[in-house]
Amino acid sequence: MTAGRPLNYDDPKKLQDKIDEYFDQTDKPTISGMAIYAGFSDRYSFYEYEKRPKFTYTIKRARARMTEYYETNVFDHAAGSIFMLKNLGYSDKQTIDNTHHFKGKSPIVFGDTSSKDETKP
Repeated sequence: MTAGRPLNYDDPKKLQDKIDEYFDQTDKPTISGMAIYAGFSDRYSFYEYEKRPKFTYTIKRARARMTEYYETNVFDHAAGSIFMLKNLGYSDKQTIDNTHHFKGKSPIVFGDTSSKDETKP
């Protein structure tokens, strides 16, 4: 006998239908709102279904629909959408690799390279 709560869904189509219904009934979808609407206690429970092979596509597609919503709305509501996109793995920082690799000696010389006796004033 297995312990724990029974699964909310045993058929990916039923979950997909509930997700589609959620998107049809709201103008401002959220991941947590979608999870609660589908009968999950929170978004983490919803995400757990992605680990079940027959639900992987359904959950990934739902997450992609949410990302698409935030991407589309970034032009109208920049701060909130940017915040959510960062939480979904996007980044707004630019990384510049300023490393140079020279073969042999470096052609750049710093300071005086003449051989002076540093001990004499």
